[in-house]
Amino acid sequence: MKKTVKGFVDSEGNEYQYKDEIARSQNQNLEEEINSNKTYMDKVKTELKNDNKTLNGRIDTILTGTVNTTKLVTVHSATIRNNGASDLTFKISSKDNETLKSIKDKSPTVINTNVIAKALDGVAINGKGIPSSYNVESTNDEYVITVYSGSSSVVGQYVFMAVVTIAYEDIATDISSAELKDVRAGADGTVYKSAGEAVRQQIGSLKSDTSRIKKSLKTTYVDMNLFALGTINKDTGEEESSNKILRSIIDVNATEDITIKLPKGYQWNVAHWLAGKYRTDLWNENGWYQNLTIEKTTANYKYRILIRRSDGADITLSELIGAAETNREDLQSFDKIDNLKKKLNEVDKKVDNLSTETDTTLTKTGKAADSAVVGKEIGSLKESLEECIDITASRNILAFENYTRGKYYSASSGSDRYNDSFTAIDDYVKIEPNTDYVFSIFSDGNYETMPNALVIQYDAGRKYISGADVKTFKTAINARYIRLSMANVYFDKQVMLEKGTEPSKIWTPYYKTLYLKGEKIINFLYENIKNKPTINGVEISGNKTSKDYGIPDVHEITETYNLYKTNEITVDINGNGDFRKLQDAINSITDNSQNNRYVIYIKEGEYDLAEGISDDENDSSVVGLMIPNWVTLKGLGNRENVILKAKFINKKLYVSTLNFKETGAIENLTVIGENTRYVIHDDFARNSSGYKRNVKHCRIKGVTTYYSTIYGAGTGDGADWEFEDVIFDGSQVGANSKPANTFTVHNVLASQKNRNIVFKNCIFVSTSERNVKFKTIAYRTSTGADNANNMLTNVSLYDCKFDGTSKGFELVEENPDVYGKGCYYFVNGYGNINAGYEITTTDNKDYSSRVNLI
Repeated sequence: MKKTVKGFVDSEGNEYQYKDEIARSQNQNLEEEINSNKTYMDKVKTELKNDNKTLNGRIDTILTGTVNTTKLVTVHSATIRNNGASDLTFKISSKDNETLKSIKDKSPTVINTNVIAKALDGVAINGKGIPSSYNVESTNDEYVITVYSGSSSVVGQYVFMAVVTIAYEDIATDISSAELKDVRAGADGTVYKSAGEAVRQQIGSLKSDTSRIKKSLKTTYVDMNLFALGTINKDTGEEESSNKILRSIIDVNATEDITIKLPKGYQWNVAHWLAGKYRTDLWNENGWYQNLTIEKTTANYKYRILIRRSDGADITLSELIGAAETNREDLQSFDKIDNLKKKLNEVDKKVDNLSTETDTTLTKTGKAADSAVVGKEIGSLKESLEECIDITASRNILAFENYTRGKYYSASSGSDRYNDSFTAIDDYVKIEPNTDYVFSIFSDGNYETMPNALVIQYDAGRKYISGADVKTFKTAINARYIRLSMANVYFDKQVMLEKGTEPSKIWTPYYKTLYLKGEKIINFLYENIKNKPTINGVEISGNKTSKDYGIPDVHEITETYNLYKTNEITVDINGNGDFRKLQDAINSITDNSQNNRYVIYIKEGEYDLAEGISDDENDSSVVGLMIPNWVTLKGLGNRENVILKAKFINKKLYVSTLNFKETGAIENLTVIGENTRYVIHDDFARNSSGYKRNVKHCRIKGVTTYYSTIYGAGTGDGADWEFEDVIFDGSQVGANSKPANTFTVHNVLASQKNRNIVFKNCIFVSTSERNVKFKTIAYRTSTGADNANNMLTNVSLYDCKFDGTSKGFELVEENPDVYGKGCYYFVNGYGNINAGYEITTTDNKDYSSRVNLI
C-alpha cells in the first residue's frame, strides 16, 4: 500500500501524512481476522488506543525541524510454511539481530507486534494478518523478543513474518527545513519527492552496484573467513571447541543446492536445524565426504558446515584457502584479483625464461619448433588422415579388458576396497561430461534388468570427483573418465553401459574401430615413389592401384577387420525421433556403402507399411518396403511392441511387408504380413559383394500370404545368412488362415561360391508337415545350360524347434522338369526338437548322407 505523504516514513519505506498512520497501517492487515473475532477485536482496539497515545507522546513532527530523543525501529523474523500458520514462534535476539543489538541498552519498549503472511506462489492471497502476542526477556547480555502467532488457515506456500515496532531513547538531532530540502537532491541532480526517498533510492543503487562488483570479484573458492576452529555438539547442537574441526560461523539455507568440493584428504558434513530447532536425529556420523551436494528444499532448514582432515590430525583455516570450492555465492571468497596477479607473475617468469629462437626446419635438436611451421604440418597431416580414415564406436562403451576379482572402489574416495563378491574394472573408461548414462544386463543377448554399479567419476587429470552406487547417472561438467565395480552376479553376464536415462534393451558388444574411407587403401603418386623401382616385385608406375601391387583393396580389409563407420537414425511414430515413418528414414539414406553403414532404431509402436499402396495395386515394380544394402533395422524396447505390418484386403502377387537386397539385417522386431506375397521376400541378390543377412530376436507372422509362406528366399552367390532367436509363425499363413510353410529357400544359378544358412534357437510354428523347404535349382533349362556349377548350400540347425509337426523340413527339387534334378544342400546341427525330415528328388540317387543332425 503506497501513500502520498510528506512527513512520516516507516522502516519499509512507506510514507504517511499523519504520525499515527504508521501504527494504523501496520495493523490494517489484521482487519479481516478482527471482524471475525469480536473478543479479540475489542482487545486489539484497546491496545491500539493505548499504543497511539504512546506514539503521540513520543513522536514530534519533523516539519518543525526537530526530532525528539525517542525513535522508532522495526525488527523482523520470517519462516516458510505450507497451508497453515498454527503455533508459529519467532525469536528475535540482540545476539543475532544487529538492529536490536544496537538499541538493547537504549531503553527499548515494544510498541506493537504483527504476524503477516505473504504468498510465494502468486495465487494465494497476499498480506494476510495473523493474531499475535509477545514476550520480552532482558538481561545485561541479551534482549530477547518472542512473538507467538495465533491459528490461521492459509492455502499455498507462504512466508510468515513477525514485525516488531520498538521505541527507544537516542540523542536528539536538530534538522532544519533547508537541510531536508537539500537532502532531497541526489548526486546526479535528481530531486526526489522526500528526503527519505532520496536516501533510499540512492542507497539502493549503491547496493546494486556493490553486489555486481562483489560478484565479479568472487571466485569459486570457499571463503575460509566464514569458518572458525570448533565443532557442534552432536546431541545438543551447541558450539564446542576443537582443533580437529572447522565449523561455519554462518547458517546456510538450502534454497538452492549446496555443493562443496574439498581437496584429497579432507571431508565435510552438516549439522541440521529445522524451523530453528537442532535435529540430532539427522546427524550422520558416517556422512563425511570429500565432495558432497545438499539438494535444495522448500523446508525451513538451516545448516552448519563442518570440515575435518580424513587422517584425524589437527586442522587450520589457512590450509584450505584457495583449495576448497563451492557453488554458493554466499560462501565464495573475493580473491579473484590476487589469483589473477599470482598467475600473471607466474606467466611473466616463464616468458622471461623462454628463448625466442625457433627452428623453422623442424630438424634441429634442442631448439623449439616454429609454431607456424608445426601448425601447417599438422594441418596438412590432419587433412590427409581425414581423407582416408575415421573412427566409429559401439553404443556400449564398456570393454572389460582389464579387471580384478574381489575388488571394488570406494564411492567416498575412489580408493580400492576388497570384497570377494565384487569385481572392479581397472581401466579408466572415457565418457562425455554432463551426459546421462544407463546400465543394463543381458543374458545370451536377452535383456534382463538394470543393475547397480559403483561408479567413480574423474576429471581430465584422473583426479577423483565423486562416486555413487547407481543404475543411471549423469556425469559432472568436469568429468572425463569413470571407473566402476559391481557384484559378480552382474559382472558374469553381459553388461552394457550406454548414453541415456532408459536402456535400449538391445545387446551391443563393445567395439571401437578404424574406418577406411574411399575405394583404395593406397593411392600411389608416382612423384612420391619414383625412387623405388618395385613393390612386391611389380614395377612402379603412376597409374597403378594398390591391388596391382598385391595389396588387398578396401572391401577385403573392411570385412576382415570390421573397419567401417556406422550412422544412426531413430524412427518414432510419436514424433520423438528423426522421423515418424520408416519409409521416410530409408529415403533419407543416400550414401550407404560397405564402409558407411546405417542402423535405423525403431521405437515401440505399430508402423503401417501398406500405407500408400492401394489394395488393387498389381504392378510388379511395387514390392513393398525395400531395406537398402548395408542398413540394419533394430527395434528399441520389447520386440512384441515394435510392429512392422502390411495388411491388404486382396492378396498381393508382388508386395511383401519387407524386402531384402544383398546385405542387410533386422533385429528385435515383430513383422506381420496379411494377404501379402510373403511376409519377408529375400530373393533380390545375384552377383553381389559381401552378401550377408542377419535376422535376430524377431517374430515373423503371416496371415493368408499369396504363396502360403512366411519367408520366401533365394540365396545368391556366396550368401552368408544367420537367423538367431527368430519365431517363424506359420499357424495362419495358408489359405483360409490355415497352417502352411514357414521358410522356403532355393539356390540361384551361376553360383561361383557356396552358400551358408545358419539357424540358432529358432522356432518354426506350423502343424503343416515339412513346412521348412530347402529347394534345389540344378539348371535353368532342360538342356542343362546355365548350370549352377554344383555349388552347395550348407544349412546348420542349432537348438531349433519345429513346433506342431514331427517332420519339420524337406530337401526337395524346384520343378525338376524345368530347373533340373538333384539335391544341392547339406544339413547339419544338434540340439533340435522335432527335426524330422524328408528328401524328395526325381533322379533316383541317395542323398541321405546330406543330413547329419545330432
